[in-house]
Amino acid sequence: MRRFSVQVIIRAIVIVLISIALGVIIGRSDLIVNQIILVVILLALISEFLYYVGRTNRRLQQFISAINNSDFTVNFRDEELGRSYKHLSESFTQVIEKYRSVKIEKEQQFHLLELLVESISVGIMIVRDTGQIVLFNTWISGLLDIPRPNNWSLFKRFSKEIAQAIDDLGTGGSRLVELIEGRESKKLIVDVTTSSDSEGDFRLITIKDIQNEIELKELEAWHNLIRVLTHEMMNSLTPVISLSESMASMVSRQLEQEQLLTRENLEDLIYSLEMIGNRSTSMVDFLEEYRKLTRIPMPAPEKVRVAKLLDDISALVSNDLNKQGIKLSVHPSKTSILVDQGQIELVFLNLLKNSQYALQGSANPEIRISAVQDGKMTYIYLADNGPGIEANIQPNIFVPFFTTKEKGSGIGLSFSRQVMRLHGGKIRLEKSDSSGTIFVLVFPTA
Repeated sequence: MRRFSVQVIIRAIVIVLISIALGVIIGRSDLIVNQIILVVILLALISEFLYYVGRTNRRLQQFISAINNSDFTVNFRDEELGRSYKHLSESFTQVIEKYRSVKIEKEQQFHLLELLVESISVGIMIVRDTGQIVLFNTWISGLLDIPRPNNWSLFKRFSKEIAQAIDDLGTGGSRLVELIEGRESKKLIVDVTTSSDSEGDFRLITIKDIQNEIELKELEAWHNLIRVLTHEMMNSLTPVISLSESMASMVSRQLEQEQLLTRENLEDLIYSLEMIGNRSTSMVDFLEEYRKLTRIPMPAPEKVRVAKLLDDISALVSNDLNKQGIKLSVHPSKTSILVDQGQIELVFLNLLKNSQYALQGSANPEIRISAVQDGKMTYIYLADNGPGIEANIQPNIFVPFFTTKEKGSGIGLSFSRQVMRLHGGKIRLEKSDSSGTIFVLVFPTA
């Protein structure tokens, strides 16, 4: 800084001296040439002085321009300005180097992100609010059989159905979209999330093909259903076949011996026929339950206060629970849900019936029902303090006709799950161990 100050002072003194000299000779006609020379020299010195003093500002502007344009080739070394300005130039250079390293690191992270995005079996796309597509992995191109677009209008031309589903979702949400191509169909889950950064708002769009997962789940469900149906039918048909063979053998022997049936033979036949009738009736009842399970009517939803729903359910079961000595405690919320109350009451009655069965012989049996609203969803918990469901049984509790009860039909929880799905909700086993069992029903809040 001292050198800079000395240079400024010297230049200022020279300008002042020349100005004084010019002032002394100004107006003298015999010194016109001298006056012109001094004026030119004075203007040159003033211009050089301003350039010298303004060099710092120019360096600062050069530094800012380099940052804005990501120009990392700029050199700020300048020995003429002195040691102080040498430190300033070094600081500029350090900032540029730091900015360059940060930019390189971010580019590396972006390339790593691109590599990760390209390696997963989920379509990912980022669309700016200007319509520019800044990220589009090749998985989407392969799935939709389209080239990579660089703007949203071009993507809409390539895939109208997906683009329409995304536009319908607006700023966020998920939707199942089925694409039919010739004789093949694809089931896709489209999810939209809106966010923003320094460049503005953008939509993060993910597309997932769930066709294979659905087919695997359907196959697994069919295997479970066939296994249960086979088990139930064999249980009913095996004794029927055995009794029929015994009756046929008895009658054949009597015919061969040309003898009339004795009273004892007739009683055996009547007993066998009654058993066949009973097993046939059981089979018919079983098939009737199956028909009910596959013919659940569409719900007629209406706005229902959770408090009223739980009060009505309590009124329906209180007598039965009191006879068994079970305490029922209800803690409703102030929210409302859109449901077909008749169908939802059946769901609760199925769960309460299971809890009653589990609490047989328990000390201080209790059932607790509580409701909580969290955002757009309402959660209703039904808990008991019974012995819980065995861990190896828990994966099968929603399988149709699976039951551990001696006289159970095995459709209660399966029926309940289907009803909840028709209402746009869910039912799941939250917890079950030696301390008790908790089921949770999830409803969209009205």
